[in-house]
Amino acid sequence: MNGFFTYGYNLPEGSGYALYSVTHIILIVLSIVMIVGIIMFCRTGRGKSGRIARRITAIIPIVLMIMRWVFVAVSNVAFISELPLHLCSMTGMLCLLYELTSHDSFFGSVLGQALFALCLPGAVMAILFPDATYYPAWHFITVESFLFHVFITAYIIVMLIDGSIRPDIGEAYKSILFLFVIVPPVMIFDHRFGTNYMFLNGPSNGSPLTIFYESGGYGGYLVAYGLIALAVIILMNAAGFFIINLRQKKAS
Repeated sequence: MNGFFTYGYNLPEGSGYALYSVTHIILIVLSIVMIVGIIMFCRTGRGKSGRIARRITAIIPIVLMIMRWVFVAVSNVAFISELPLHLCSMTGMLCLLYELTSHDSFFGSVLGQALFALCLPGAVMAILFPDATYYPAWHFITVESFLFHVFITAYIIVMLIDGSIRPDIGEAYKSILFLFVIVPPVMIFDHRFGTNYMFLNGPSNGSPLTIFYESGGYGGYLVAYGLIALAVIILMNAAGFFIINLRQKKAS
């Protein structure tokens, strides 16, 4: 357990792991296994037991966030860098909010769209391109981060399988509406306090978006970021709509 609870700047140089090293690949495989297991756990229950399983899955990310905040507080680190303003951090709260909201209401459908078209690909990218690789694989932050993204990914997929979230190109505007609501205040906060929530001030280390920042500067990065977000929203809805309709045709 030596170093397991040591905050980043107190770790010796070279403590972390490289993207797509053997360590990272093992973490990805373990994440996939856990996601499948959680989905099976939620899907095996019917009625009340199924709802309880889903709620447990939605609550665990909140518990993990609180544990991380306690760790940060005990480590005497400036809390400004650990606020729930990243898309994935928001997702932890949005999953529970969605679980407690009527899915047929406009607000519920906006949440569902945002979870599927924005938060799901964001969570998957966080597993494939983690930005805290300077931590060792066996460290509280690494374990908490991967578990957090595993649970939010699994929850959204369960909601998709259950039909609570229904991909539809005609509903894609709701994800865009969600971005119009959350991006401006987060961007203002980033510029005011020098943070980089939602990576609005620049890409994370190892991100595929780095090429746009290096070639087009900050302005080019923001344009590319926005266009990619729009493309992801459209592609996620188109692919989801196609797959669901294909399954329904095969079932009929």
